[in-house]
Amino acid sequence: MTEALAEYLRVHGFENVRVSTGRNGTNIAASCPFASKTHDKGSDTHPSWGILVETGVYGCFSCKKRGNLNTLASELGIPLFDIGKGVVLSLEESYARLYEELSGAEIKDKGLEILNLPDTFGFFDFHTDIRPLKWLRDEKRFTIDTLRFFGIGYNRRTKNPIFPITDENNNIVGWQERNLRYPHTEPKYLFSHNLDKRSILYNYHSVKTAKECVVVEAIMSVMALHEAGVPGISPLNADLSKMQAAKLGVFQKITLCYDNDIAGQVARNKAIMMLKDGPFVVYSVTPEQKIHRMQRSNILPLLRSRVKLKKP
Repeated sequence: MTEALAEYLRVHGFENVRVSTGRNGTNIAASCPFASKTHDKGSDTHPSWGILVETGVYGCFSCKKRGNLNTLASELGIPLFDIGKGVVLSLEESYARLYEELSGAEIKDKGLEILNLPDTFGFFDFHTDIRPLKWLRDEKRFTIDTLRFFGIGYNRRTKNPIFPITDENNNIVGWQERNLRYPHTEPKYLFSHNLDKRSILYNYHSVKTAKECVVVEAIMSVMALHEAGVPGISPLNADLSKMQAAKLGVFQKITLCYDNDIAGQVARNKAIMMLKDGPFVVYSVTPEQKIHRMQRSNILPLLRSRVKLKKP
């Protein structure tokens, strides 16, 4: 956390950043970011500003300005750094940052040329009554609040729903497109290029501070759990990778809820073996149908029927 906060300060224009440890805890010193307005000389060449890592409280010995990470983000117009979660960006900010950081050449080299058309993906544009919205709302029965929470949008070219995929700090690292023409045209799902699915847990950023979570296969199953008030994540594949399994160590309880088919049950057994030495309680439940196809009122009774597989 200390290095992450120090890097956050450097990235957002703080000068002379250095880390030290004192009797009050870990302190990060830097030149005062308010010096141009609050210091007599308009600068702070000998750093007098500092922030305690454990609390996020800052103060300047020269101008006496004090505050916390919330006031710092507000006054400087930068994303909030949360002690528990890191930098918290909105999906809009994350998408804008991703687009700004990629040059035209990089976009082409990475096969992300679609990003060169800023209005191609309507990640946050569901105000019109279009086919992908009707599919998600009427057929899949998701609420508009849920679609907004997960930043769901659509590809204006193909008219398919788009599910943005974020890392643990809610930065967009890719997306999944659901082909509504499937099975008439393959494949069913399209992922953005160069997305390392083995290192990403979908929705991890919003549930990583919870005491327990439910692991499901599909993105829409995570959305259904959310509507039922249950923290859920998806490994984006049936199989759980070692990198993904390591991230589950933040939870006290984990419930595996894989699909009731051969691929799902094979993946479930692999996950059990991978998690057998973890510091958490592991449960398992097998739904008769995919979670996102169930009535939301049936999800909680299903999870209460789970079977304990191991103790920590």
